[in-house]
Amino acid sequence: MSQPYQSLTNTQNNSNIVKIMTQMDYRAEIINGKPVLYRRTNNRSDWDDITHTLYSLDELEFYDLELNYAKFTELLRKLRGLIYTIKLGPKCYHVKFGDKLVWSYCADPFRRLPFELLFNLENNTMNLLFSDGTIRGLNMEGYDTDWPEPGKPLTKLNDTKLLTHEKLNVFLFSQEKRCYKLEICDKIIWKHEENRPFPLSCIVENDTFTLVFPINTPYITHNGATNDTFTFSFKP
Repeated sequence: MSQPYQSLTNTQNNSNIVKIMTQMDYRAEIINGKPVLYRRTNNRSDWDDITHTLYSLDELEFYDLELNYAKFTELLRKLRGLIYTIKLGPKCYHVKFGDKLVWSYCADPFRRLPFELLFNLENNTMNLLFSDGTIRGLNMEGYDTDWPEPGKPLTKLNDTKLLTHEKLNVFLFSQEKRCYKLEICDKIIWKHEENRPFPLSCIVENDTFTLVFPINTPYITHNGATNDTFTFSFKP
């Protein structure tokens, strides 16, 4: 009777037992256009459907600049192992999950626009893949903003909205109340010129300000260079 007790209380044996019992196998398949995730503890156990533990893809909405949106079922999808990929096309400006805005070009323009969403089924995480190869995780808690209305798609702004996340403050401009001039402490930092684009937003982080312009309608600097953003620092 003592031998099983000694075996279980032996530190080395315990670590082996824990390692074996916590080692999980996963597999995924597509059923009715949606990924289904299964898990089992060992090669002899049954596969358990654990899809209910994942984020619901039905909650995702992808918006272009004019706020036309698509659900994931309207886009090209593919399963690569345990990664479910969704092709976003070339004009995804905002990503909404439920009633939360989880990514916006207006707040994160420096990689330009994403072209693919990567849903890691095993880790239950969503990431955006950009054309330069960088990957950025979605903030599933969402930005702090009252722009999305509960149960409704995003609508065009009729006034300036504030969007915040950690130390980031973003002012979203509406088409009805466009930004014609940016002035700080009586100093004009930027002024709109005829036939030039209007900024979508202004990102404020510490003493750094960034005006964000639509893709392919870049701000033209004084030396003739074109950029989608115009960043400057200012200390009163």
